[in-house]
Amino acid sequence: MLLNPMSEEFAPAANTNRTRYLTAGKRVLAPVGFYRWNSAKKGTPCITIGFVCVADLDGNGEEGAVTTRDFWITERSIAMLAKFFRALGVTNAFDTDSDDDLDKALATG
Repeated sequence: MLLNPMSEEFAPAANTNRTRYLTAGKRVLAPVGFYRWNSAKKGTPCITIGFVCVADLDGNGEEGAVTTRDFWITERSIAMLAKFFRALGVTNAFDTDSDDDLDKALATG
């Protein structure tokens, strides 16, 4: 069977449901969720937080685009997570091992 992958019948279809990821620039982000995982090599716990762009300050039209950020839950790197939640306006202590506590903390921002 002769196959021409460049034939019009095999052209990519427009997919409006594709996830758009943020590019670099000034944005206002809102946290939309998180998931936990452990590194395969050492089993180090990590929390990945997802964000959606609610305002594109550069005017590139990236509202609705998404990005994620990983926060390692170790003694050496916990300060990054603490500073992130402080920037969100979280003022109360919470347990990083509790999904309910993380949900409440993310809702603060």
